[in-house]
Amino acid sequence: MALTGLRRRWRAFRLPENRGFRTPLLLAVLTVVFFVVGMILLPASGLPVQLPPSPTLDVTFQGRPPQQLSVLSFLKQTGSTELIVEASGRFRPGQAQVRWTVGADGFTGTNCTPRTQRISFVSLGDDNYNITAESPVRPFGTFFLTFQLCWQAHSPLVVSGSYLRANLPIILSTVATGTVTRSLELSGTSLSDYSLVSGLSPTRVSLQSWTWSSSLAGDFGSPASTSIPVIGSSIAGIQSDNDHYLWAGIVFGVAGGAFVAIFPALLDAADRRKAAIAAARHDHAHDDTG
Repeated sequence: MALTGLRRRWRAFRLPENRGFRTPLLLAVLTVVFFVVGMILLPASGLPVQLPPSPTLDVTFQGRPPQQLSVLSFLKQTGSTELIVEASGRFRPGQAQVRWTVGADGFTGTNCTPRTQRISFVSLGDDNYNITAESPVRPFGTFFLTFQLCWQAHSPLVVSGSYLRANLPIILSTVATGTVTRSLELSGTSLSDYSLVSGLSPTRVSLQSWTWSSSLAGDFGSPASTSIPVIGSSIAGIQSDNDHYLWAGIVFGVAGGAFVAIFPALLDAADRRKAAIAAARHDHAHDDTG
């Protein structure tokens, strides 16, 4: 039934008096085609969506803690987002073992620490976790504490179009003497392509990472007790986006011109149809009287 109706409309469209409607139909097709091409050309260059808060990592010790602690965290983008945390310490002479716990508050990902490291990862509810292990004491500068956290979605690091946005974690400890080093790394691209748009300037910059170093403290009065929000932009990416915007603007202009031209073309086609119908009736009436 529907196919029959379409055939009937097609035959009516092909009648001589309806030939003028072919032009507005062609203009409508061109409008749609150029609009779709323009949408394809538009770059996805807006700032990434708002990120979730960074987790708070609180390092505590059972028994004798180290006299000095150095904590390193690496927020990296690979296939997913990874946070690698490592720590070394200066211990008292004769100490052989140390038992440590890291409270991860506000963590929305999963534990992806290799099983060979033998840590305990326990959920406390409401996105709060305890990461616990007992490790042999190692010389200062050699890591005794290490674990890895991952996000498949809703991560604190997103690269979108020409922009990246990250939230580096808060790190606290009951050991008030030491340093915290937080790094941002990208896999498959170089951070040298990006410039900092917003956030605290890194203390060290390399081709593959931006690094922020601060003193460690056990309260919320130290620089390590605040997350580091970062927004970066790629200069080359923004230039490429501008080129895409230029071509998209040209294509949208053609689509807009074709759309505007549809209305006078429709009026002209309607006038031609009326004239053709009137002429056909006049000829038919003349044949009848003749």
